[in-house]
Amino acid sequence: MKSPELRAEPGDHPRTVLPGNETEEPSLRSAMITAEIAEVYVRPEYRKQRIASRMILFAEEYCRKNYPLHKFELLTGEENLIAQRVYDKLGYKNDHELHLSKRVEKQRYIEVQDGLQSR
Repeated sequence: MKSPELRAEPGDHPRTVLPGNETEEPSLRSAMITAEIAEVYVRPEYRKQRIASRMILFAEEYCRKNYPLHKFELLTGEENLIAQRVYDKLGYKNDHELHLSKRVEKQRYIEVQDGLQSR
């Protein structure tokens, strides 16, 4: 089975082309690729050496070279003001999007004859 490929013409939006759909038009979703930085952590003894900034800049450069990006996103806690100052200096701005999450409650399962059953 052939795998999907990413195509883009100069000045065009990139698009994912599935085998058998080579004439498919680009969709808005495939044209808006976002690189997300989910966590940046520097051990306390190495802080205040611009290591976090250098890691982020490295990740940005790598992504720019390897992916047709629309934007970068970075997640941090509201109370993490020190990190927010670093991110602001690198050009990251609060876009006022609300990031929601939901914890998965651990369930115990017991084996039954026809499969698993939650307890």
